[in-house]
Amino acid sequence: VGATHLLAVTLHERAEDFDRAKACAGLQSFADRAADAGLSLSIEWLPWTVLPTLSSAWELIESVDRANVGLVFDNWHWLRQPGGPQPEVLRTIPGDRVHLAQLCDAPAVADGPMLEETMTRRLLPGEGATDWAELTEVFAAIRARPIVAPEPFNTARAAQGPTVYAHAIADATRRVLAG
Repeated sequence: VGATHLLAVTLHERAEDFDRAKACAGLQSFADRAADAGLSLSIEWLPWTVLPTLSSAWELIESVDRANVGLVFDNWHWLRQPGGPQPEVLRTIPGDRVHLAQLCDAPAVADGPMLEETMTRRLLPGEGATDWAELTEVFAAIRARPIVAPEPFNTARAAQGPTVYAHAIADATRRVLAG
């Protein structure tokens, strides 16, 4: 179908159920098969899993040691990861390893259970607590040029209809990227 990237996550929530060495070996094998097909593999961290932070995802990627493995940067996850945003960690990651940026926003304070908020109440880019100036500066400093895809899951806004919501997403994303 012309894809160039595969996105992968872990849904393991309990550390005692997660074998890091086995995960690393499996990811190496998957990365090698993806590379043989000309694909990059992008790892997304989820704040409620055993890869809850940017730093935990990056540690796994480094341990895999495959050039085609990089990150998905989702700024809802960025805001909700334990300890909050980690710009100091992002500054250490080579920009070419940030494959995909999923843009949305979130309030400074969580609005209910994480899974419910992330799947139903994300804000449009620029409507929440993301420090877009800092994020833009860090991405520029590391020379990250990821594929950009807005991802503002929001059931109330979706109820406005696909055309209205698509225009709102596009307008908000353009404002954030321009500014």
